[in-house]
Amino acid sequence: MYKCCICHKQITSYYYNDWHGNKWCAEHSNITKCATCGSILTNSSQYIQVEPNRHVCKDCINNEVNPDNFNWVKQQVLKRLIKVGFQDIQCDWINFKVVSKKEMNMLCQNAAGLHTACSILNQTVYVLSHTNKIEFAAILAHELLHSWQMQNNLNEYANYNTDDISKKVCEGFAQLGSFLIYSTIDHEYAKWRLEQMFRSTDEVYGIPFLKIHERFKQIGWYGIIREARQQKLARLL
Repeated sequence: MYKCCICHKQITSYYYNDWHGNKWCAEHSNITKCATCGSILTNSSQYIQVEPNRHVCKDCINNEVNPDNFNWVKQQVLKRLIKVGFQDIQCDWINFKVVSKKEMNMLCQNAAGLHTACSILNQTVYVLSHTNKIEFAAILAHELLHSWQMQNNLNEYANYNTDDISKKVCEGFAQLGSFLIYSTIDHEYAKWRLEQMFRSTDEVYGIPFLKIHERFKQIGWYGIIREARQQKLARLL
């Protein structure tokens, strides 16, 4: 039996856990968690309040992406994407911005990352500030696959805001970018996030990713990229 890290009683019903292995009864509310990695924070010495109602654990703060390491993280992401077949991603057309939660919410509520475009030559990728390197890389890979969808003139990207299936194809496919990052990093947090991806029942991100990933297991990276170009992924959903 597990012990709850909040009430210290044995857990007898549903519970939640974080990547450190902490577990707590599902009945507990108003708990503080790291806004980046989801770790439970039971002591104010464990975190820093970076914005109103946004707490980030010191592990994430100590491993966050900043101006000094941003290019290195971006290159690690591009290296992985290029290796599996996305050689045609044009990053020269993309502006990269690290923004606060307040700034992100003005663009898109409750997002950790966002890809926008005025034209193919004028794109922007936004990622939340105070994000640890692994999570930042996963978000960046996801958003870069949205850019790839646009650069390849995929109908699903063009119809994102008007067609429900197109939106699910776009997000499910982009989740392959996050999957690539988590699955190629030997770290407990990456393993935990990968488990979360395969347990997700989210109708836009989770289930479409699982269906596209099933096809990916059959035909590999080059096969799934080919079928994305041929706009055959909608039939999987």
